[in-house]
Amino acid sequence: MRSTRLKKHRGYTLQWSYDLADLRGPWSALESGKNIFLTEQFLSAVQHSPPVGSRAVYSVIMRGDQPIARIYSQLVEVDMIQSLSIEDDPDAGWIKRTYIRFRRGLSRRLHGVLLSFGHLLLSGERGIEFADGLDAHAETLLIQDAAIKLHQQVNKDQKVIVVLVKDMKPEHEFLERNPLSCQFSDLKIPEVMSLDLRGRWSSFDDYLADYKSKYRVRVRKAFKRSEEIDIRPMSVEQLREQEHAIYGFYKNIAGQAGFNLCQLRPDYFTAMKDTLRDRFRVYGLYAQDELVGFYSSILGFKTLEAHYLGYDLEKNRQYDLYLTILLRLIEEGIAEGVDDVFFARTAQEIKSSVGAKPVIFHNYLRHRQILPNQFIPLFLKNLVPDESYQLRSPFKVTE
Repeated sequence: MRSTRLKKHRGYTLQWSYDLADLRGPWSALESGKNIFLTEQFLSAVQHSPPVGSRAVYSVIMRGDQPIARIYSQLVEVDMIQSLSIEDDPDAGWIKRTYIRFRRGLSRRLHGVLLSFGHLLLSGERGIEFADGLDAHAETLLIQDAAIKLHQQVNKDQKVIVVLVKDMKPEHEFLERNPLSCQFSDLKIPEVMSLDLRGRWSSFDDYLADYKSKYRVRVRKAFKRSEEIDIRPMSVEQLREQEHAIYGFYKNIAGQAGFNLCQLRPDYFTAMKDTLRDRFRVYGLYAQDELVGFYSSILGFKTLEAHYLGYDLEKNRQYDLYLTILLRLIEEGIAEGVDDVFFARTAQEIKSSVGAKPVIFHNYLRHRQILPNQFIPLFLKNLVPDESYQLRSPFKVTE
């Protein structure tokens, strides 16, 4: 365990380690029962099969001898060309080919080790938790100070080109973002989608009853097309037997994402299920006893997290698998009585068509050197794709 003083907060220190056992006392003291994703059980599950090329970093902000915040971070080797799915297109016109070459050139400037201040595997502010008693502005300033300090400290062990502060809630928006002073620049990435369930429906039938007629017809058609699909919960043993197929389905979908900073290992789902048991669910999609896809979810304390999924792309077109998965996740969330179903940040339009709405989170990037940091806003503007979509609502009364 290492300790260093925060630069802008007198009397505050940052304790950090690559091993959670070094911080078990202060880490456990901050256990609130509100965030499953910072429990030792969940972090242990991730450590059994971490993202490819990643290393966990655990840190606690101390005020004197009192822990006031805990943060989960990860170091990961990032290839921005691969992360942004920037591929050559020999059939494209010269304007598009020139733009692709321009984006590839810019992305090489951000190639190397990235420090993610927050959970890479999840959407939302899942990797930071404060003790009670601080207002949002004070928390925000501590996040900025601690992120810069941790970046500097970890950089002593290995060259870390950028720190990403991931998915800050609106109340934690950074106000000091001057790149000339090595502060943070906004990273615009697709919005997270979430469906609010709080006391709205007691059953899936109640949920569908609130649909407009044309959307209800669409759901019935999807269920009709997928009626040959058998959806079954998968055990650890079944996941282990089907690891190769499941990983192939995962890669089918992960390869389509416009922005992807991490890659799972083939045994990820087995390791998570083996450790988290009933809180981690994986469902197999079977057509005539042949596995054609899967989806996974994590039951939090008040949320259902729609996690990774994958399927045979041709079978998706035949059976409307993706829409069926979204609807089954909503059915699961209602049955579990959670506050919301968290759908992450891909395929926003179809998710909005089942009632999900965009949730605002802020992401920030900072280069370790002043000069390159000045150009990050230009890099980001041209690197991250603009995934525009039409926001829809299936419900009779527009909220």
